[in-house]
Amino acid sequence: MAGDSKGNPEDAMVGGAPYLWVKLDPYNKYMCKVLIQDGENILLAQLDKDMKDHTDLPSIFKILENLRSTATQAGVNKLCTYIMDKKNIVNEFLKIEMVNTLFNLKIKGIESRIYDILISLIK
Repeated sequence: MAGDSKGNPEDAMVGGAPYLWVKLDPYNKYMCKVLIQDGENILLAQLDKDMKDHTDLPSIFKILENLRSTATQAGVNKLCTYIMDKKNIVNEFLKIEMVNTLFNLKIKGIESRIYDILISLIK
């Protein structure tokens, strides 16, 4: 059996080859739904790509929605950079959605940064 406490590598082999897959709940008795979320680095890379094109706004809004649960300080920095960029973002609704995303993040100490951004946008 794989996972033997002895750590024998031959126990993790089937017919001389390592396991290539694992069955998890093959009859769906215990798991009803598996949710796989992209990490922040993947979401930020996709945001960079979509921001260059400006053609797929629903995708950008979906990325911003996903960033609300996974963002760290790097995500905050990227969003602040996009909000303050005068020539890159033409769509004002996109800026509003980015500010809403920043407000919904659960990161300490970003409130003052968000207020500074809002004041500079109003000016």
